[in-house]
Amino acid sequence: MSVFFERSDVLNTIERVLKTLASELDKSDVGRLDTNEEDLSLHNKLMKINHEILIDIQNRKSVWDEYCQHNTEAIGEILLENFKCHIKTPAENIFLEYIAAQLFRFLVEFKLSIATMDLDDNLNAIYYKIIDLHDQFNEESKSSVRYAQMSMPISILKKIIQNEKIFSVVNFSKTLKKIEDKERDITTFLTEQTTKVDVLKDTLAEQETAFNFVGLYKGFEDLAKAKKSEKCWSFLALMLMGIAVISLLSTELCFLIHQIVQANAQEIEKTVSNPNIAISFDNIKTAILLLALPLTTLTALLIYFFRIVLLNFKSIQSQLLQIELRKTLCQFIQNYSKYSSEMSKENKESLSKFENIIFSGIVADEKKMPSTFDGVDQLAKLVGSLKKS
Repeated sequence: MSVFFERSDVLNTIERVLKTLASELDKSDVGRLDTNEEDLSLHNKLMKINHEILIDIQNRKSVWDEYCQHNTEAIGEILLENFKCHIKTPAENIFLEYIAAQLFRFLVEFKLSIATMDLDDNLNAIYYKIIDLHDQFNEESKSSVRYAQMSMPISILKKIIQNEKIFSVVNFSKTLKKIEDKERDITTFLTEQTTKVDVLKDTLAEQETAFNFVGLYKGFEDLAKAKKSEKCWSFLALMLMGIAVISLLSTELCFLIHQIVQANAQEIEKTVSNPNIAISFDNIKTAILLLALPLTTLTALLIYFFRIVLLNFKSIQSQLLQIELRKTLCQFIQNYSKYSSEMSKENKESLSKFENIIFSGIVADEKKMPSTFDGVDQLAKLVGSLKKS
């Protein structure tokens, strides 16, 4: 908001104009407007009118500044120059007419702007007095009064309408409709995005579940690889033990046959040289017993360990089957869990079998594992029979 009447230079000039007008009024012995006013000259009437308006402006300068923005910007400085000219030549009527016409423009704008109230009686009387006297003004002042009555209100209204704030109010309905349309678009967009987010949420939940079972499957896969490697080593040990047992038995058999053949040859040779000597196999029995006993014991031990390796091999095979079963279950458990969630209303133990298999330990068949002294009884019986022989 521009300030005019509250400016110090303007206030000082108005104060000087009021003093000049008061001095001139005192000289002419003119009182306030009354019934004898018709007898006054135009000069005296204009002095009284200008004096009354300036007194009101001086008392309410901030109000006049607030409600007279249009004329403040249009003719404020011109009015100030006319004030100064009147101070220099107070007797000249023309400057009084200029001042009266220009103050009338301020008065009209003031009247239009204070929509909640009307002018007070004194200003209202001055308003109509200027309208009555303006035909006696010079042409420029007369045109100024007519402009204030006819064209200036339209100019002020156009300026108000073109104001950005007023334009926003005028276009409020359009703006509101745009806002409502935008709100609908945003609501539709948010609904679509919410639907997409829900779909992604469900997909991520499924992927998380699937990933958990993939991790479980990977664990079983690693365990299966370890067991397969263990199975290979167990099979290799089984083959080596089998070869050792067969080799040892073959060696023992060959040794026994060799000893018997050699002993028989010697006995036959003695018999041929001395027919009175009977063939004796005691030495052969003693040799066979002394040489075959360690080999028989070693063979029994190898057979014992062969059984242990064989049972361990079978146990690893059983474990691999259990692991493969768990891997297979992991591949369809996700859908199975969906079906079981529906069946759980009727059967609460629908997943118990699956959980028992998946989360149970990998069982090695330890019941069939031979004890440490298994086979010793048979070995003792063999030794006893040889002694009796």
